[in-house]
Amino acid sequence: MPDLRSLRICVEANNRAAIELYEALGFSAWAVEKQALRVGDHFHDEFHMRLDFAPRTDDKRPSLPQS
Repeated sequence: MPDLRSLRICVEANNRAAIELYEALGFSAWAVEKQALRVGDHFHDEFHMRLDFAPRTDDKRPSLPQS
């Protein structure tokens, strides 16, 4: 797919194992969606992550919380 520019995924913000796996594969966070998921009475934030195949024109990416 020569026109594919990026893959985008979402991951629950406290799922450090998944975030570290995706980062090891080259994904990086580009946005945080607060209270994106509701499980019972609890809300969870999500990180939006992307893997770029073409050069980006910006470099604004959120920092992930340290565990």
